[in-house]
Amino acid sequence: MVATTVPRGSRAKVDQNGLRFNQAMIVLLTLVAFVVGTGNGGAWIVLLTGLSMAIGAALPGRGPFQLLHRHLLLPSGVIKARPEEDDPTPHRFAQSMGAVCLTLSAILLFAGFATAGWVLAWIVVALALVNLLFGFCTGCFIFLNLNRFLAR
Repeated sequence: MVATTVPRGSRAKVDQNGLRFNQAMIVLLTLVAFVVGTGNGGAWIVLLTGLSMAIGAALPGRGPFQLLHRHLLLPSGVIKARPEEDDPTPHRFAQSMGAVCLTLSAILLFAGFATAGWVLAWIVVALALVNLLFGFCTGCFIFLNLNRFLAR
């Protein structure tokens, strides 16, 4: 996600193509990890993907995927920016959820619980694909409904 830092609930410009690139990287790296296999470094790829997401959620605009998007792909013209007015908070929440799930997945893989680890990783891939292909962010949906519930 590429967004300016604004107070929670504020509207900012969020690069929608930056979000899509982030989702594509999650899908691609997790697929590569699965093909590589648990014992051959796949768990490390899952862990690094989760940590990259965590950095991006904790430090908006400074995550590895975000930096690659902003400093390499945008200037080269491979991807064009598509900023839209949007609240970045739900996107950061969704990214945090994905980071937690992929990190837990990696822990399970390292601990020898391959099936559980890969199931969790594939859930993240499925949700990232839904967002990438259909524009529905499950983490954002959870965030918005959780806020509505807590506001009662």
